[in-house]
Formats: sequence, C-alpha cells, structure tokens
Amino acid sequence: MTAAAWTDPPYSYTYHFISNLGVRGPATAFGQFMYSPLAWVMNTGFFLFGLAALTGVLLLRGLPGRRYRPAVAMAARLATGAVVLAFFPGSGEAGDGATDYHALGALMGFIGGNVLAILIGRMHRLLGFPRRLGTALVGAGIVGLGSLVTYMAVVESGAGGLIGLVERGIVYPFLIGFIVVGAALRKRPLAAG
Repeated sequence: MTAAAWTDPPYSYTYHFISNLGVRGPATAFGQFMYSPLAWVMNTGFFLFGLAALTGVLLLRGLPGRRYRPAVAMAARLATGAVVLAFFPGSGEAGDGATDYHALGALMGFIGGNVLAILIGRMHRLLGFPRRLGTALVGAGIVGLGSLVTYMAVVESGAGGLIGLVERGIVYPFLIGFIVVGAALRKRPLAAG
C-alpha cells in the first residue's frame, strides 16, 4: 500500500531502501529521492511488527530455558530494531543523529530476525512443526545473514543500483518464514492442560 502510493517517480523494489517507505519527504539522502505519502503506515507497521514478533516468541511454551532465553533475546533485538526504525525514519534530514539511530535499528532488526529464524528452525521438534519447515527456516536465516554481508559490501562500495533487492534478501526470508511457522503453530493440536 505504501509503495503503491509513492508514484512520482515510482517506488522501486530493487533500487530503494525498504525504510524509504517510512520517509514522508520529499527528501534526498544516500543518493535516493524519498517521497512516501503514506509514511505513517510504514512506520506504524514497523512498530507493530516489532511488538508482534516479541509477543509471539514470549508466548512459545514448553521450551527449556537454554533454548527459550536466546530466542527471547533475539526477538527483543528484532523488536527494538523495528521500533527504532518506526521512530527514526532513514531520511538523513534531521542532522541530529537520527540517521545513526535508524542504521542501528536496521542492523538490530537484520541480525535479530535472521538469528531468531535459525533458532526457531532448530527448535522445530520442541515446537511441534515439521522438520522440513525447521530446515527451511534455518536456511532462510542463513540466506538473510549472507545477504547482510552482501548488503554491507554494496553499501561500502557505493554501487547501490540493486541495494533494495539485496536488502530484501536480508528481510523477506525471515518474514516469510515467520508467517509460515505461525500458520503451522496455529494448526498444531493444543496440549491438554
């Protein structure tokens, strides 16, 4: 919805950063023009996603502490990153360090989400979803972390023509994985209790 509202020039999924959708603009930063008429929708989405991810992990039951605590820690990192993104859009306009907070929030979310995907995938048996799904979730986290390395190299090189695509390689695998695992967990029988 936010990408569709950005029409002049059109938002590009391969060129623009994801969080540009949270910048009202018009502004230019990092070599990109930003103008998102529905920036508030994107920033609200970042905020709510962070809370939902943390809540979802906190609601997992039946895990030993040595498995549960690291998952909660990564969910908290992901949630904190998403909330920081919501409150500090990446426009570079403020000149007061807001861009630094935004970059820190993004990095926290990137690492937290992908490591969380790996941890949850490895707990497939304890959580009661199929091994194939657990393996896919671990793979999604590995792809995301690999994409993060590529992303950092692209940012450092200044060759940003496909930066949006590479950034999506960090985020989309764990997002899709969490949706699929959430659906699988909803289908499992409730334990008597």
